[in-house]
Amino acid sequence: MGLFTDLFSTKPAEDAAAAKKAGLQQGYDALSGLYQTSRDALSGRLGYGRDALTSNIGQANDALTSGYGSARDAITSGYGDASALYSPLVASTTAGSSAYGDATGANGQAGLDRAKALFTATPGYQSGFDLLTDANDRLAASRGILASGNTIADTTKLATTYADQNYGNFVNRLAPYLGANQSAISGAAGLDVGRGTALAGAYGSEGSGLSSNFGALGSGLNANYGAEGSGLAGIYQGQGQAANANLTGQGQAQADADLAAYSASGNFWNTLLGAANLGLKASGVGGFGAKAK
Repeated sequence: MGLFTDLFSTKPAEDAAAAKKAGLQQGYDALSGLYQTSRDALSGRLGYGRDALTSNIGQANDALTSGYGSARDAITSGYGDASALYSPLVASTTAGSSAYGDATGANGQAGLDRAKALFTATPGYQSGFDLLTDANDRLAASRGILASGNTIADTTKLATTYADQNYGNFVNRLAPYLGANQSAISGAAGLDVGRGTALAGAYGSEGSGLSSNFGALGSGLNANYGAEGSGLAGIYQGQGQAANANLTGQGQAQADADLAAYSASGNFWNTLLGAANLGLKASGVGGFGAKAK
């Protein structure tokens, strides 16, 4: 390349600018790939963390639900067994209480009829009645008045007195069934209330446990996504700064190349004017320089 070309050509500056821009772009491309790898790694790791957290909370919820389910089954079974013991007691005391209502007339004429049938069927009633009337008949027979009207009247009176006395005892024997029936019903009801309270407690505890687990899951996922967002923001910011440096460098390289064109133009005119000045001086005309005094 000749002197003239060296003085006025912008190619060397353009080549240098192109090489600089290519280097900057190559560096940014490599860096961009690393930034993408960093983002993938960050999202992947945090994604695994979210999956693990969700899985663990799910397993904890399953275990919690299973455990409380078993507890509820045990509560239901235990109270059911206890209630089964009360069932015959409630049934028998209810029958005795109803019989007392019949015997006292509380259940009307139909109740009194049932009470009479039950009373006369009471063990010992008929045998006692027979002993009393047989003794009276033997006494009357020994006196020869067995078939007399007085004997019949005496027998009727004895039967009535016997029935009245024993009916009162019959009613008194039924009276305790009232309190016993009330106690049996109260005990059975208490078991039902206890079972309901225990089941409510189990469901409430399960609900609290599940709520706590879901709260932990929400907090964990929130922190996880927050960390991912913050990490990605930092990576994108770093890549943005690198891109800015790359583009600024390429712009500066292009500006330097453009400035070289102006420098080459200046060299051209300076050389041309210098040659003209020398020519004029050589011809004796003078030149463009200042005259000597």
